[in-house]
Amino acid sequence: MSKGEILYIEDNFHNRRIVRKILERQDYVLYDAEDGLEGYQRLQELMPKVVLLDISLPSMDGIEIANKVKADEKTRDVILIALTASAMSGDRERFLEAGCDDYLSKPFRALDLVEMVDFYMSPDFVPGTSLSPGAKLMLSKEDASKPIVNGNTLPKPDLSRKTKPKSEVVPDPEPKSEVVPDPEPKPATKETAETAKSNGTAKSQNNHNHTPKKSQPRRESVERGKTDTNRLSSEISNIFKSLNPADPNKDED
Repeated sequence: MSKGEILYIEDNFHNRRIVRKILERQDYVLYDAEDGLEGYQRLQELMPKVVLLDISLPSMDGIEIANKVKADEKTRDVILIALTASAMSGDRERFLEAGCDDYLSKPFRALDLVEMVDFYMSPDFVPGTSLSPGAKLMLSKEDASKPIVNGNTLPKPDLSRKTKPKSEVVPDPEPKSEVVPDPEPKPATKETAETAKSNGTAKSQNNHNHTPKKSQPRRESVERGKTDTNRLSSEISNIFKSLNPADPNKDED
């Protein structure tokens, strides 16, 4: 089932073919005209609800067609959508003032074209009750072109760094350190020198007094061993002295 009839006034054959494929897939019936005069005549014959209108047309341009359509009481309710590659500043306002109801710049996305046609071909459409698809697209483009950071809040660059040689550019001062320096030593006096000397002597004496004595266990064991050996040798010698050699002529008991 057809959604409705649409007229496309465009002198470029390839553009007409592309738009025909897009809209016929959405169940629309598309009529076309290749120049302004033919397009205006077919508009009066068909009385479609929506007309896609190119601005640069032979024999009669889109601005003249829009003026005639909106000036005629019979055709003033026809929705005119300017579909043009003209994207100069102020063009959209100029087309709307001429009588166009909306504007879509080339090249356009197929989805944007379908959404715009569906919006105006809807039976619930009431002029002036909601924001037009073209206005929404313009707002989205303006938001996308806005800078992320406000340039006025950024620090200004030092142009001298680009215009002057490196030898003449004064470097930025280094940040001051917050580290507290060590206190300066007091000048030495005679009393402080004597005090330091006495303190050093006392420390050396304390170190000497606290020097651990070497242990003598090994020396004592050696001396004890020598004494034991001498005593044992003396006892053995006394034993042999106390013994008399055996008398061979004496009978044993």
